[in-house]
Amino acid sequence: MFVMAREETVLSEMPDDVDILKRLLIEKNTIIADRDATISGRNTYISELEKYNELLAEQVALLRKYRFARSSEKWSDEDRRQQQLFDEAESVVSASLNEKEPETEQITYERKKGKKGRKPLPDDLPRTVIVHELSPDERSCQNKTCSQYDSCKKCRPVLSEETREELEFIPAQIRVLHHEYRTYGEIDCEKFEADDCQPGVITASREKRIIPAAIVTASLLAYIIVSKFADALPFYRQERIFSRLGIQLSRQNMCNWTIQASRACGGYLELLDRKIREGPLINMDETPLQVLHEPNRPAETKSYMWVRAGSQGGERSIVLFNYSPHRSAGVAESLLEDFEGSLQTDAYSGYNSVGAWKGVWHVGCMMHARRKFYEAHVGAKKKGHAKTGLRYIKKLYRIEHELRAAELLDDVFVVARRRAAAPVLREFRKWLDVMMKTVPPKSLLGKAVSYASSEYKRLVRYLKYAYLTPDNGFAERAIRPFAVGRRNWLFNNTPLGAHASAGMFSLVETAKANNLDPFHFMYRLFEKLPEADTEEKLEELLPWNITGIPPYKPHTGKN
Repeated sequence: MFVMAREETVLSEMPDDVDILKRLLIEKNTIIADRDATISGRNTYISELEKYNELLAEQVALLRKYRFARSSEKWSDEDRRQQQLFDEAESVVSASLNEKEPETEQITYERKKGKKGRKPLPDDLPRTVIVHELSPDERSCQNKTCSQYDSCKKCRPVLSEETREELEFIPAQIRVLHHEYRTYGEIDCEKFEADDCQPGVITASREKRIIPAAIVTASLLAYIIVSKFADALPFYRQERIFSRLGIQLSRQNMCNWTIQASRACGGYLELLDRKIREGPLINMDETPLQVLHEPNRPAETKSYMWVRAGSQGGERSIVLFNYSPHRSAGVAESLLEDFEGSLQTDAYSGYNSVGAWKGVWHVGCMMHARRKFYEAHVGAKKKGHAKTGLRYIKKLYRIEHELRAAELLDDVFVVARRRAAAPVLREFRKWLDVMMKTVPPKSLLGKAVSYASSEYKRLVRYLKYAYLTPDNGFAERAIRPFAVGRRNWLFNNTPLGAHASAGMFSLVETAKANNLDPFHFMYRLFEKLPEADTEEKLEELLPWNITGIPPYKPHTGKN
């Protein structure tokens, strides 16, 4: 009864005019539509906030990993034990992963297990033998009941011996080379005739030196440069080390010597530059560098160190660093002028113009694609999606490793690798296409999928030649010592110093790439370079032509 009375009251209050009623109805519908739009907008806003919150959570998880967790990108035992998870959206593509593996050539090999315990010391180290033995009295007969005790001179025979080795450190020594250049006068002889061919006074000739009129020798210069550019030891720390030895060598002097050495090596570096452009492969990368006193640029402006790592048949390797205040495509074009062959880089757009040149085969980097999937795996709450991408890439690297270990001929290797890797790459492509439609593009996984999808054509190009590998690791390994050193010396003071650093890094890393000890290589180079006044003599000093240099022994990080 109350409801009916209420409805009658409302009807009685409504106007009888039809136009007014229509207007009221339109206004009411407008209010309802505005309210629905407001609610929809709020729901959309809440949904966007939730997505943004997920992105922030991924970034926080990734930053925590880089700040506190292990830095290695290798899968842990826990990662290997976890089962792969798939969405319904992925089931069409990933079914092949769950049901059966792509058909590949199976190549088996045995991995030798190293012996446990401390490794033996290198055989090439000099050894001093110290014999520990008993005196003749201690070894002689001690049986007093013997009838011949007083006259018995028999000694115990040696049955065996136990050995042990230990390392002794001999502190560094600094010595002075005192040169005397004697002058000789005329001979007091009636038959001696002084003419243009035989001057009246002659002097002992002076040898050519890498830095004339300086106290630094080739050995000291090699030590200073290798300490900084191979061992990341800044000049100010070396200054303290020399001071403890009683020698005052200022960091300013060491810096000036480095610049002069770089100038003296200019012709040699130009020869390496011509050699690297001969191909067939150049791996290229770049990294930021801060130079304080650049003309017309603030001190905090980024400059860049570019690296080219070239290989000729795996036996001749060249690593060249070049400083530039810019990261533009013009720098890459100038460094690769007249180059024909394979260029392997990351996805930086500055290389695209060179990659479009006739005669250049532009190859992508699978390592960068894997790194983005790894970051997505670390940051995501649901691990399955990113790990799927990691599994595809892991299969490709396993195929590469097993075929390389088989030591096949180049033609056979190319055919076998393509037959084994092509099915995996096709499945990877299908999976990427599905993920592009289902994953938020701004998420870490979305960025990884987008990177791999956009770079896919370049990522598969390594299948064409035997000398190509799936990634740009050669350049990244070459540029890593520079990045480590940058954490110690932080910046270069002037562009002149940056160019000199580029030259010295080039020599050190080229020596290492050719399995030559950097110090002994630089020592020999600085000794012989002043006499190398022709192209033929410079050729003799190339890493693969020089002889008598000990091999490079990199630190493995293992006991």
